[in-house]
Amino acid sequence: MTTTTAPAPTSARVAELLAADADAGHVTPDDVHRAEQEAADAAALVDALEGRVIDGDESVTADQISAQRDLSRFAELRAQATARKAKRAARAARLADCDALRAEIEAYATGTGARYVELLQAAEDAVAAFTAAVADRNARIGAWRARMAELGVPEHGNPLVPPAEHAHLGQLPGSGVIAGRRRLDTVDPGPWLGQMLARVAHAHTPVDGLTLRSRFAAGALPAAVIGAAPHPEVYDELGKVDAPVQDPPEDLRFFRTTGGAVLVLDHEPNEHEARGITAEITRREAWGQ
Repeated sequence: MTTTTAPAPTSARVAELLAADADAGHVTPDDVHRAEQEAADAAALVDALEGRVIDGDESVTADQISAQRDLSRFAELRAQATARKAKRAARAARLADCDALRAEIEAYATGTGARYVELLQAAEDAVAAFTAAVADRNARIGAWRARMAELGVPEHGNPLVPPAEHAHLGQLPGSGVIAGRRRLDTVDPGPWLGQMLARVAHAHTPVDGLTLRSRFAAGALPAAVIGAAPHPEVYDELGKVDAPVQDPPEDLRFFRTTGGAVLVLDHEPNEHEARGITAEITRREAWGQ
C-alpha cells in the first residue's frame, strides 16, 4: 500500500506575481478588440468633421473638432489601457495554469516510485514462480526418465500410446516422457516469457496517443485486434503443453523410402513423393504396434 503526500503549495514568489496582476480582472481579447474599435470609430469621427470643413461645411465649429479629438484621444488611451490589462490578465492566467500544472505533476510524482517498486516486484515474483514451477517440472521429468531407464522402458517415437507391456510408458526421444496419452517434455521458460513481454509491449505501445488496450476499453477497437498482438497463441499453446494426445487417423498409409525411413501420408502419394517410395508397409511395420 503506497502513501501519497499533498504537493507543495504555491510558492511565495508565484503568489506575489499572481497578486501583482490580480487587479487586471478578467479582460479578454474581445474586450481589447472592442476598445480598439471604439478608438478607431472616434478617430474616424474626427476625420469626418475635418473632411466636412475642407469640403466647405461652415456648420462645423472648432470646438466640435477639438471636443471630438479629445474623445478620440481618450478612446485611444482606453484602448491602450484595455490592451495592457488584457496582457496582465493573460500573464496571470498563464501563471495560474503553470502553477496548477506544477501541482498536478508533484501530486502524481509523490509515491509513484514506491508504486512502481510494488508492481515490478510483483512481476518479478510472478516470473520467479513461473520459472520455479517449470524447473520443478523439468526435474520431475528427468527423474521419471531415469526411473524408466532403470525399469527398461524404451524410447517411444511414434504417435501411438505406448504398448501395454510397458504399462503404456515410454521415453520421448530427447528429454521427455510418455504416460498413456500424456506426453510431457521439458520446458524452457525463456521463450514463453519473451512472448509474454512482446504482447505487453505491443498492447501498451501508444498509437496516435492511445494504446490498443485503451482503444479497446473505449469501444474503438474490437477484441480481435487485441488478439492480433505478437504471439496471440502463447497462452493457448502453454495451456496445451500437457494435453492428452489423440490416436492418429485410421486411414493413414505407410511407405518405406529409398533411405529406409518411413513416410506417413493421409493421401495418395503424388509424383514427387512416389519417386522415393520403395514399398507400402503396414502400421505395425512402421510403428511396431
